[in-house]
Amino acid sequence: MAEPSGVTEAGLKAGLEERIGATHVEIEDMSGRQCLLPSRFCSVFLFARGRYCDLRKEVPLIDCIGGCGQAFSAIIVSRQFDKKTTLARHRLVNSALKTEIAAIHAWTPKCYTPEQWEQQKGGAVAPGKATTGEVVTGTRD
Repeated sequence: MAEPSGVTEAGLKAGLEERIGATHVEIEDMSGRQCLLPSRFCSVFLFARGRYCDLRKEVPLIDCIGGCGQAFSAIIVSRQFDKKTTLARHRLVNSALKTEIAAIHAWTPKCYTPEQWEQQKGGAVAPGKATTGEVVTGTRD
């Protein structure tokens, strides 16, 4: 069983609101879910704890519950994401949560500006507009 890191959904949310001025944050604890990667891909060295989590086995799928540690996904809305690429947004978030991210196994942020979040909630994306900072090409019929 993985040792608890002390990182919580509430702590991550508070850190994002305080450090980058996030106006909307949804954090989901994914720790109790089954890893869907083929086992040959799940091999993690946990530097912070000084132990090696080698889960490569002969089974097609592996169960990371208890072996790999905590995993969180997040939706983050902040004005600070304006005019930033997806990579720059992720770097900003990762820098703000450096200590927390170092203590967990997996972190998956989705970063939106307030306008992009409103479009995302409405299910409509204007032609040529990206929802997370990526470049969109082509036209929409």
